[in-house]
Order: sequence, then structure tokens, then C-alpha cells
Amino acid sequence: MKEERMFILNMLNDGKITSDDACKLLAALKTSDGKSSSSSEIGDKVEKYAKDIKAKVSKMAKDAEPTVKKYAGAVSDKIDDIRESFKTKKAASASDDEIIIIDEEEDAAREEASENTSGEA
Repeated sequence: MKEERMFILNMLNDGKITSDDACKLLAALKTSDGKSSSSSEIGDKVEKYAKDIKAKVSKMAKDAEPTVKKYAGAVSDKIDDIRESFKTKKAASASDDEIIIIDEEEDAAREEASENTSGEA
């Protein structure tokens, strides 16, 4: 019983569950008369609350997804703008006898990484 209480308190401390969820889980460890519940009853109650927590976290992640994608795309666009600005300034500052080599493979790799990052967010 002590191990289960510590596990719940550690989840609360790590921010994996809210204080309300922790209270519910701790209450599930005891019956109304204060005696310990059987292992199967505790397991059933913990499983129910774990499913509730999972549903809440999934909803939060789904709600945040459009915002994350929007800002990931904006950051990627800004990085591309900065890179192009840098190339333009570098080309403008080069003297007539300098040759600027643009590594097209490196640019392609960065673009692919950028697309993968914005697609995964």
C-alpha cells in the first residue's frame, strides 16, 4: 500500500497528474470505512482513473496541435528568410574576384529537415 501511495505522489510531483487526480487515486486505495481495498478493487479504480487521465492528456494534445503546427511553420519560414538574407548579404559583399559557392545539397537537406519538423509537430 505504501508503494502505491508513493507512486501516486511521485506522479503528482512530476506533473503527470493533477492534485485532484492524486486525491482520487489516493482515495481509491481506501474504502469508505478506512480499511484497505482488495488488490483487484484498487487495480480497477486505478485503471479507471488512468484512462480518464489519458483521455484528458490526449484531448489537450489534440487541442494544441494546430497551434504547434502554426508556430513551427512560422519559425521554419523565419529561418528560411534569415538564411536567404544572409546569402544575399554575403553575395553583395563579395568582391568581383571572389566566388561564392552555395552548397545545394546542404540547402536541400535543411529544407527536408524543415519540412519533416513542420510535418511532425
